[in-house]
Amino acid sequence: GGAAPEGVPKFDYATSGVACCEVEIDALSGETCILRADLLMDQGTPLNPEIDLGQVEGGFVMALGLFFSEVVSHSPSGAPTTLGTWEYKVPAVHDIPLELNVSFLPRAPNPAPGATLHSKASAEPPMALAAAAFLAARAAILAARADAGDASKQPPLHVDAPLTPAAVQAACLVDTSQFVFR
Repeated sequence: GGAAPEGVPKFDYATSGVACCEVEIDALSGETCILRADLLMDQGTPLNPEIDLGQVEGGFVMALGLFFSEVVSHSPSGAPTTLGTWEYKVPAVHDIPLELNVSFLPRAPNPAPGATLHSKASAEPPMALAAAAFLAARAAILAARADAGDASKQPPLHVDAPLTPAAVQAACLVDTSQFVFR
């Protein structure tokens, strides 16, 4: 799109939101549990609050897959090897936060003159909020590493998405040789 006419906002339907997540990790198994996620979205005046709620929840959970389970891999020839649910792990029921709270900014109609009934866009924008869960998991990994010993002797933490159980376990510096019965 080109430039908006003077005095008219360029992004009439732009939304914004904020999220806070509480995440627990099991350093030994690498499993991640999202205990709670609180999302606040500015949707303007919703045309249908239930549809907007479903869009926010769906976009957030879809992005949790991006951050925690959806590994995309290729063969040496470049062919995709994760083509289906046997190899490609989309979010499932256990990936949804145990407590998922969504609220909308009240009394915040879209001021744009062309906005339909003062609404804003509803769909993918909440996906960005799932980064809060990823960053909470990263903080939990740092806490596990601190519990494991002298942080000055540990390599710097670098984690990429998706933060799979194997990636969490590796980031927590789990040494399987220490898995012994006493």
